Parts: sequence; C-alpha cells; structure tokens
Amino acid sequence: MLGLSNIHGPVTPPPESPALPCSLGEEI
Repeated sequence: MLGLSNIHGPVTPPPESPALPCSLGEEI
C-alpha cells in the first residue's frame, strides 16, 4: 500500500498501470 501511495503522489500517470495507483490513491 505504501509503495502505491508513494507512486501516486509524485507520479500521477505511470506508464505501467495508471488505473491501479489512481484508484487505490483515491480510495485511501
């Protein structure tokens, strides 16, 4: 969870999977 949160902060649209981190970040 921490890893995803960290990526969602500095990197909004990641090239690997933009839907996964965005959704998790919004939910948390």
